[in-house]
Amino acid sequence: MIIKNEKKEKKEVLQIAPFYETENSVKQTLSEGHRAINDIEKLEIEKSLIIVNSLKKYTKSEQIESDRSFKERMVNHAKKIGKNGFSILGEWVHFILMVEYKTL
Repeated sequence: MIIKNEKKEKKEVLQIAPFYETENSVKQTLSEGHRAINDIEKLEIEKSLIIVNSLKKYTKSEQIESDRSFKERMVNHAKKIGKNGFSILGEWVHFILMVEYKTL
């Protein structure tokens, strides 16, 4: 499993931003099988794993802070808890849908 290897090898804070899957289904998938991540809840509490719906994350009406500000805050958080960086694994379909919606 790429995510488990990335978390161990790179020691990074990881944000997963799915579009087609729910946050709960991502957690379930990560916690199943022989390569399961057993401490998802702990990782979320310490904010070294963040799972958020990409539509909510990148839609302006849902944003609490700017995307840049969030990324800077997460890089600083990663350094503070001894991680080497911050990565985002996400789906960008919502951008296509937003453009199409505006043309209707």
